[in-house]
Amino acid sequence: MLAAFSNSAEPLAAGIGALAGVAVAIGLGWAIYWGGVKINLARFFKVTGVVLVLVAAGLLSFAAHEFAEAGVLSVAQQPALDLTWLIAPGSVRASLITGMLGLQPVPTVAEAAVWLAYAVPMCLYVCWPQARGKSPSAEPVLESVAT
Repeated sequence: MLAAFSNSAEPLAAGIGALAGVAVAIGLGWAIYWGGVKINLARFFKVTGVVLVLVAAGLLSFAAHEFAEAGVLSVAQQPALDLTWLIAPGSVRASLITGMLGLQPVPTVAEAAVWLAYAVPMCLYVCWPQARGKSPSAEPVLESVAT
């Protein structure tokens, strides 16, 4: 903070920015604490699990893209669909969608197939309702004693 103040052309603006940042951090900490007490953890982890599956699908799709650029993957390189209406190149929305989900404005058939082949079954797995019975680890273990 001292370096930011000393190198700033307007120290008053830097001070206001620092105080605003501290106030936002305190507000977020308070909201997370009070919201975390009331949060449904099963739903929270299910939603974050789906987000992680979509990110992983994007990484696999990006790997297929890189393999194609390296000349290792040469099949299914024709365009699959045109998503430029959603992912306008150069926009903030395009950066977020491409960065988080790995979707390109015009993905190839290989990229789309890899994305779907991973995302669909894994999302089904993550979202599938779990059985509500006893877990095997909750049962007592009986050990035989040799006499």
